[in-house]
Amino acid sequence: VGVARVEALADEIQSAAQESGVDPHLVGAIVFHESRGRVNALSSAGAMGLMQLAPAAASDAAQRLGIDAPTNEQLMSDGALNLRLGASHLAWLLAQGDMDLEQVLIAYNAGRAKLLRWIREDGDYSAWRLEEIEAEHEGRSTGTLRYARNVMAMRDRLRARGNLR
Repeated sequence: VGVARVEALADEIQSAAQESGVDPHLVGAIVFHESRGRVNALSSAGAMGLMQLAPAAASDAAQRLGIDAPTNEQLMSDGALNLRLGASHLAWLLAQGDMDLEQVLIAYNAGRAKLLRWIREDGDYSAWRLEEIEAEHEGRSTGTLRYARNVMAMRDRLRARGNLR
């Protein structure tokens, strides 16, 4: 059901991805894992809409796009706007240049500041990653590494299905 909902947003995903210069399949995969394609999704942490944007990230993305900061209501009801803002935020993370795609997706999910703190606490990314893998096996992980791997797998699945162009 979630994949069909995401693929039904193909035109909006393509438009947002093209505007920000990011892979539409990656945007679609994030939408799948964040909201299952539900425009009005709201997380327990207050992230909103298709791409589960925190208000601060949405405002920053709006500023980069040269548009007004969205209201919470807009983030929860205007799917095209949420996709534009989310794709812009993703493009910004990718442009930082200090993270590979796995790290970018972890930063998208948990926040860049949190990822950088985890890396600092463990000494480097490899050490944090190994700790997170061990934590997954013990049932005490943050879930963010699994999220990043799942998004990359869904990106590949969506690309193979060919419905997002």
